[in-house]
Amino acid sequence: MKPSQKQIDKFLAQKKIALAGYSRSHKKFGNLAYRTLSQNGYDVIPINPNGGVVSGSEKNICANVKQLPDDVNAILIIVHKEKSAKIVEEAKSKGIENIWVQQMCENQELKTMAKDDVKMILGQCILLHVNPKGIHKFHRNMAGLFGLLPK
Repeated sequence: MKPSQKQIDKFLAQKKIALAGYSRSHKKFGNLAYRTLSQNGYDVIPINPNGGVVSGSEKNICANVKQLPDDVNAILIIVHKEKSAKIVEEAKSKGIENIWVQQMCENQELKTMAKDDVKMILGQCILLHVNPKGIHKFHRNMAGLFGLLPK
């Protein structure tokens, strides 16, 4: 089920977003998403099972969803398909209402769950919706041309 633009706008209105799947490697998508969201004014709380600190900053990396601050109400999930549903369940248990599972990270279990959860976003690349640049800007323009963007 394709999300609406209203759902996407509501998610992006959250200024504090947890990011499950943060990577220290600048070559990984989790790192690119972290940098892009941070550069666009979001307070991004990284999650990586190894914990630690974000390189070049004092920002702590949470080892799991349970370690997130209580005021986080949005999570972006960028992990392998087989791990996504578990993180969604952990986020819901923590009371996080706005959940975005990055395109290609969803599975059939999540697609079924999303039918009953109007706040869950699946099948969209967040970088198409947050000040897209380069290939993501091109991708957004092509998606718009072919009517594939949420309405």
